Amino acid sequence: MQKSISIFVGGTAKQVLPTGSNPGVAEQLFRNLANSGFVLTNNPNSCFLLSINHDRKAYSRFIRSGGSAKNAILIRREPQAVHPIQYRRSVEVKYGLVLSPGATSGIQKRKVPINTPYAISGNPNSLSFSDLSIKEVLSMPGFQNLFTYNDWQKRRFFLSLIASNKVSPSKHENYSLRRRIVGSYGKRIEVFGQYWGASLASKIALRLRVAVYSLKSGYVPHLKSIYGDLFHNYRHVNELIDDKSLILRDSCFSLVIENDSTCLTEKLFDAFFSGSIPIYFGPELSQYGIPQSLFFNLNQNFEINLQEIQELKDFEIQARLSAIIAFISTENFFEKWSDEYVFASVAEEIRNYISANSNLK
Repeated sequence: MQKSISIFVGGTAKQVLPTGSNPGVAEQLFRNLANSGFVLTNNPNSCFLLSINHDRKAYSRFIRSGGSAKNAILIRREPQAVHPIQYRRSVEVKYGLVLSPGATSGIQKRKVPINTPYAISGNPNSLSFSDLSIKEVLSMPGFQNLFTYNDWQKRRFFLSLIASNKVSPSKHENYSLRRRIVGSYGKRIEVFGQYWGASLASKIALRLRVAVYSLKSGYVPHLKSIYGDLFHNYRHVNELIDDKSLILRDSCFSLVIENDSTCLTEKLFDAFFSGSIPIYFGPELSQYGIPQSLFFNLNQNFEINLQEIQELKDFEIQARLSAIIAFISTENFFEKWSDEYVFASVAEEIRNYISANSNLK
């Protein structure tokens, strides 16, 4: 392979090339590609385009500079609830290679799906994947204690939810489910995140930003989803936190509701690594090989979930905790889910694709 092949890095996700001072949303991927001899650049006059989420402007700049659809690569890091336009067939055909880490098998349509690249980051709004590696966390003094019943029962919060009160341009979203549960059971859940207690002006500004962004991307927003119970006031909520792991490690159970039901993100694994037993709603986890013994499924009647976890025996709780620590401690978990491994696999696929098509331009 020629070592002078240039890749124009674009997309809507905030990212910093390896020469930057701060890591970005695909830091491990960029490092792998740079170490393979590719020249990653902000110049659209390049051999290939690598778009981290679809961006019409970046794509148009690449095509106007002589690029072609066959030379364009799309990595979808945002689910449909956040960036729905990039899941349309009309966008997919603009790229020669489309990769969707963490998406359901129905979206990926691959024999071997690409898993969510997981890295531990304390800040829920941080794009940094450099806080601590999975193996460093597993070897931390006292980490194993998070999974013992004696320590677990001393936690401050019985049940917590860490999620912002967002809205989606798409009707395929789970934000409304979060609002429904917080609205009905807020007194029994410790809720942390942005916009739950925001002023009306702040909530209107959020909806305008989402709508404008959606329209600029070429997607007409779903009005009911954008509205998102605008005038509902949520009480008994907490301010945004700087380090979500501090809350999760002080929570016996965590309510984990994915952005939508087509993509698995970091939320479930954050709970696992904090020894907080998840009550989960999102994509079916069996397709990812995640055992049922690690979590509870969210029931349509949330009262049933609350009763179920309140009636758990000590040995049943310990069995869940032991199953979680056993699952995340294996080499198999690291090789399937760590950002280091997943992005190395993605980089290899990109290398192979470019090697097969580098004579196209």
